[in-house]
Amino acid sequence: MCNLGNVLVVNHDDTDRVKQLMDEQRVRQVYTPQRIVNFIASAYGGREDASLSISGLNAAAGQILGGGAADVEERKTELQSQHSRAQGRLQELEQQAAAIDAQVQPLDQQLQELQAERQQLGQEVQQAHRQRSTMQSQIKKGLDYIARLESQPDPMSKAPRLQQQLAKALDAHYKCLCKQLKATEDQWQALEQHAAADLTSRELDMQAKAMAAAIAARRSTVNSLELALRTAQQVAKNARDSHKRLKEEATHEYALTADDKELFQKMPDDREELDEMIQGMEAEVAGISVNNPRVVEEYRKRQQEIQKLEAELQTLRNMLETAKAQIESLKASWQPELERVVGLINDSFSTNFAQIGCAGEVLLGKSEDYDKFSIQIKVKFRENEQLEMLTAHRQSGGERSVSTILYLIALQGVTVTPFRVVDEINQGMDPINERKVFMQLVDASCQEGTPQCFLLTPKLLPDLPFTEDITVLNIFNGGLIAEQAAGQYSREALFGTKNLAALQGVRVVG
Repeated sequence: MCNLGNVLVVNHDDTDRVKQLMDEQRVRQVYTPQRIVNFIASAYGGREDASLSISGLNAAAGQILGGGAADVEERKTELQSQHSRAQGRLQELEQQAAAIDAQVQPLDQQLQELQAERQQLGQEVQQAHRQRSTMQSQIKKGLDYIARLESQPDPMSKAPRLQQQLAKALDAHYKCLCKQLKATEDQWQALEQHAAADLTSRELDMQAKAMAAAIAARRSTVNSLELALRTAQQVAKNARDSHKRLKEEATHEYALTADDKELFQKMPDDREELDEMIQGMEAEVAGISVNNPRVVEEYRKRQQEIQKLEAELQTLRNMLETAKAQIESLKASWQPELERVVGLINDSFSTNFAQIGCAGEVLLGKSEDYDKFSIQIKVKFRENEQLEMLTAHRQSGGERSVSTILYLIALQGVTVTPFRVVDEINQGMDPINERKVFMQLVDASCQEGTPQCFLLTPKLLPDLPFTEDITVLNIFNGGLIAEQAAGQYSREALFGTKNLAALQGVRVVG
């Protein structure tokens, strides 16, 4: 009888696949469409040393069908029974395989978890090995260091030499303290002398100020007296001129004859006698008979009016001359100084314009009417132009801004103010002029004795020169600014990493 559990039937004649199938299924005989493959076990080994016997299917069929019909029917019935049992066994095995697969799946998952855990444990073991190696290296270094320390001589053997060095150091320190004490005493004496000298200087300064005030008062008095003297001299000159004019008019109207001169010589020198003589002559004139008695009275009245008007005219002339003298005196006291100050402003203004490659000048506009005195600013921004008056219509907005800030810089040397505020003066300037003007403003504002300058602007050009005298104030304002937002910004984000080196030492408050 043949055991069908060790027999397989396939639908192909590929020998390699048949061999692989026999190894996997552990069968001993395989039927293909054309042949029969038998497994022949080796007498000296396992399946690895076995061989295959391949024969045609017709020969095998002859072996199977060699018996009689009864045997064939019996064989067929047996094979069908075995086939039924094999089908049942196959279903049972498939059910067992499905159950085994259901059991294998969680086992595979556990296997994967165990493999991951094994890998992690392997990494931890490697890390532990590295730590162990590191610790062994450190222990070796520590042992080597201890061995070196043990090989060195006893530190206590250096104690006498170290004590000597300490004693020398203490002695040197004591001498330094003595010198410092002496220097402090000398400094105290110098401070006392300086305080006394400072008090003396302050007292002398107050005396000098008092003397300067007294000199100013005396100078004012002298100026007043000089003005009064010039006025008196002018009045005397006017009187002499009037006397000379009246004498010439009288001589022209009535020339003195020899008899008149002789009569004039006979007149008394005393005023009272002259008055008595005048009264007598007036009485003689009154006794002369005239057809119209009002003629003489009218003549005298007109003569008095003429004399009065002439006196008033002369008074007005004298007042006019006096006023002119006073005006000239006052003008001489301020106009030269004003011209000097305007000259200084013009020098600085011209220099500032020349530094940016342009030209400019400041002039004093004079007039007979002092209310019309003015400062005239002329500028030139191009080579082919002439100096033109700075107006609101002739130059552009940027050119006017440049002219204004350079004029303010020029004023800095002749005016005294506690501080200056410049609001958005760089708006409208081209970058080249803005950079040049900013450098001039920095140079002018950082000089000794100059007032504090505030430049208010929403933006500045990059890479501008800053000094330690400049403080940058960043204003954080508005409804969208959160509390304490001003202290949360970064200097790198604000100025850029490239510019941080140039800002070292510059105070930033914001």
